[in-house]
Amino acid sequence: MFADRRFIALFVVVFVDLIGFGMVIPVLLLHAQESFGASDLQAPRSPPIVRTRRFL
Repeated sequence: MFADRRFIALFVVVFVDLIGFGMVIPVLLLHAQESFGASDLQAPRSPPIVRTRRFL
């Protein structure tokens, strides 16, 4: 029973993290272009940078 609760808690944490990350990526491209003047070639490079920073 206790292991089931831990599994559910872990699942909820991972799920919320993935949903949040999925919401940030599309907005990040627009933000990079509007706020920082990133070109069409520079803006798609920002998601890998965000992923790397989240890993570290």
